[in-house]
Amino acid sequence: MSRLAERAATIGTGVLGAIAVVVGVGALFQGEPLVALILITFGLALFAGNRATRPPRWDGEPETGTELVGKVPTPAVVFSVDRDRILALAVLAALFALLGVWIGLLALADSMTGVVIGAAVWSAFFAWVIWLSVRRLRRSRLLVLTTDLIRVQSPANSADLRWEDVVEVGLRPIGDQLYVAFRLREEARAKVSRSRTLGRLNRRFGADVYIPATWLRCNPEFVVLVLEKYRRDPRERRRIGREV
Repeated sequence: MSRLAERAATIGTGVLGAIAVVVGVGALFQGEPLVALILITFGLALFAGNRATRPPRWDGEPETGTELVGKVPTPAVVFSVDRDRILALAVLAALFALLGVWIGLLALADSMTGVVIGAAVWSAFFAWVIWLSVRRLRRSRLLVLTTDLIRVQSPANSADLRWEDVVEVGLRPIGDQLYVAFRLREEARAKVSRSRTLGRLNRRFGADVYIPATWLRCNPEFVVLVLEKYRRDPRERRRIGREV
């Protein structure tokens, strides 16, 4: 999608959201509180959706610090998560969960059992998304590099990849999404696939472990350059924690 088309879609969504809020306020004054809540929540969700799906800025910088590896503080280079984007996703999920609650209550008043069940499932799903988003916000470190390993953080867990097990690091477009993708040696691939630490891209995409590029605060091309520099030259890894 071109930038012009993206901008037009953003403006159109914003206008639709504003209309929904205005109509919802009108429904409130007409004595239809549940209909008003549905419309207002839907309008606010459209605004939040614009925020959550905005093009990434990628204006952050990596940081040097320490990371606990085997309970030992180790010099590290840290790439942080884009907290603003994750927070926007959490707000969007909360609005969608509320939307399901309002629809369920309206359907309950009309004895529409099927709609009530569907709304409950809908709200439960987005409550789960909120939970994942909160966990992600509590883990600000998305990617950590030490002299011995690469620590990749997922919403639910983490995976430690040894430098010598990484065959290649690159960017992989899948649909409209861009990923920082790690291809591993066969032995390491089997170990990661047996664990529950991270989901894996299908092998036909050429990656074993991946990070959505939109989650990063830093430019993903720069991230890949740094990873490849350290992967190719063990001497460079000795400088990790002192410089990037």
